[in-house]
Amino acid sequence: MQTRPSPSMSDDEFEAMKTRFIAVGDKLTDLQLLDLADCYHEMLRQRRAIRARHPSLAPTAAFGAADERRTF
Repeated sequence: MQTRPSPSMSDDEFEAMKTRFIAVGDKLTDLQLLDLADCYHEMLRQRRAIRARHPSLAPTAAFGAADERRTF
């Protein structure tokens, strides 16, 4: 049986962080929010690049999940 890797946050901690993130996001301008989203996308691209070079770090190996389908 495959097990899921331990997350860095508990589900409750993650829900609290999402709530705080949404509250702060409501105070940002559209441009600030778009800039923040660009930063998150860049972080994800970097993680994917690292995982491509080091397949043992890929969480999909533990989940048995396929890569996401790209539409662009």
